[in-house]
Parts: sequence; C-alpha cells; structure tokens
Amino acid sequence: MDKAFRAKDLSKLSSLGHFLKGSSATIGIKKGAEGEGTVDKEEALRLIECELRTGKEEYQKAEEFLQFFYEADPGDDEDDDA
Repeated sequence: MDKAFRAKDLSKLSSLGHFLKGSSATIGIKKGAEGEGTVDKEEALRLIECELRTGKEEYQKAEEFLQFFYEADPGDDEDDDA
C-alpha cells in the first residue's frame, strides 16, 4: 500500500484496501473509514494517508494481541488442579 500511495495509484489503493478490509474482518478487526460521496484525487490521497497511518497502528496492536494469545501455553492453566 505504501508503494501504491507513493505512486498516487488510487486504483491499486482501492483494490488493496478492499482486500485488506475483507482480511481484517475475518480476524475481527473492523475499524476503518467508510467512504461516501466524491472527492478529488488530492483529497482522497490526504484521507488515505491518515487511514494508512491509523491502519498501521491498529495492525501493530492486533499483531501484539495475537502473538500473546497464540504463544500462551495451554498447559499453564492453573484452574485445572482445583
């Protein structure tokens, strides 16, 4: 997405954004802007830049959570001995 953004390729950004939205929803990440209406290319790029920044921050949070969740040892459950 960064490469497409630098190239100002709105078509590629749209395609990648659509793919990312679907993939994110699959793992429960549902944040993101919902666009409606028409904007010019420069305004679209400005909005995309903000969303990319936010998306990277949210991705980092999700990655940290998933690593914590899946790296937990299921054998460490203390309640099993009760």
